[in-house]
Amino acid sequence: MANFFGFGQGNPIIEIKLDGIETRKHAVLKDKNNSDATKLPVYTGDDDLTGIVEIKMNKIKKFEHTGVRIELVGHIEILYDKT
Repeated sequence: MANFFGFGQGNPIIEIKLDGIETRKHAVLKDKNNSDATKLPVYTGDDDLTGIVEIKMNKIKKFEHTGVRIELVGHIEILYDKT
């Protein structure tokens, strides 16, 4: 496992589980070459989000942090009719 988070050996595994994601509308996001597609859930500004964040410690005994913050990053699309 790579030392991506900089926590040393045995990095924790961080899982984010959002409620109702199975029934939510999804959009397909393709990479630049259109060779790989990923289905991502669609949220609007009025949607309430709930869920669970799990941090699995693996072999490490200590995990220092200043809190957990989850941000949604996406694309805002404004549609309008020019007629």
